[in-house]
Amino acid sequence: MKKTGFILALAAVLCAGCGIQKLPFQIEDVKSIEVYRFEGVPAAAEKKVVTEENEVEEVYRKLQAAGKPQQARTAGGTVISFRVKLKDGDLYERIYTAGLEPLEDMWEEISAAAVAAEEIELPSDTNHSQEPAMKAMVLRDPSGDLYFVDEKGGLFTASLPETIAVPDGESLSPEELKAGDTVELYGDGIMLESYPGQYQGVTRAVRIREGTEADAEPYRHLLEEIYTEPDPSEIPSMNLEYTEGELVTSAVLTSGNYEWTYVDENGEGHGVVACGAHILEWKDLTEIRLEGPADLKLLPSREMESAEVLRWPASARDLEDIVQAGPGAAAEVVRQEGEWVISGAEPGYVYLVTANWPEGYVEFGFLTE
Repeated sequence: MKKTGFILALAAVLCAGCGIQKLPFQIEDVKSIEVYRFEGVPAAAEKKVVTEENEVEEVYRKLQAAGKPQQARTAGGTVISFRVKLKDGDLYERIYTAGLEPLEDMWEEISAAAVAAEEIELPSDTNHSQEPAMKAMVLRDPSGDLYFVDEKGGLFTASLPETIAVPDGESLSPEELKAGDTVELYGDGIMLESYPGQYQGVTRAVRIREGTEADAEPYRHLLEEIYTEPDPSEIPSMNLEYTEGELVTSAVLTSGNYEWTYVDENGEGHGVVACGAHILEWKDLTEIRLEGPADLKLLPSREMESAEVLRWPASARDLEDIVQAGPGAAAEVVRQEGEWVISGAEPGYVYLVTANWPEGYVEFGFLTE
């Protein structure tokens, strides 16, 4: 069998009368088959795992007889889906939403006990409507930052969900992905035109194959082209990004006071303190135009440990004595899918972001209009 390294996900209606249709692999290529079933909502899903040789052959035969699904969906009904695990590590998925009588019989005949299935385990399009998966290999630069390279050799970054699914039903965090792993990324399919590219609309990620550094080695030169050893004395910067409708807007935040300590290449320690004006007195302040409340994503130039956010009414900038403005009100900042987000930022405020690293802190500010 030719290795294709793909997941074929087809959410569909069973094609009545289409007859036996050959699957793109042989029975001897199959390691196991997972069968999922739910009625109405994915949260009610159950699964049975078929590993016994004779039963695998029977499910294979019935799956082949069921025919290839067509591109259609029936909301609220019963869904039966399959994930075939091949011995070479590839996966094959099919999803049926109608014409289920023979598949319902098969479900009942499988000897394995039905167990609850997490929604993230379900074959890829059972509970999502999205673009086809993008297959990519995981890369990590010397700092440990995560990159991906697609099948055409294009380098990009991606905003990943908090959990990465794996075929055995377990899950990983993005931090557990290793160089050489192969993943399927599901989402809106929009890649921002930068270099490296940026895929920020990822809604689901699946590690379909565990790899090694040797697998990633052919793509190492892509990272070498863009990677520069960080200067420990360099104060981090901060970008902000938000979406309104279909428009994604980004801006570089104004930086202000900071404290920073570091050790140079000779092993000597240094400390720098910049203590200046209060944010309400900053002359140049990045302006962000909002139509209404919006979640604002914080994108530091290096991974930070934590962040606190305060805000004041924009009118406080006109006060003769900033003491009258008070200490500011705390704004909600949360960690979502590996990124820091200011929740529900509103127009008409000055925002102060205090970002913390092991080396110290840096203040960043912006004005919403």
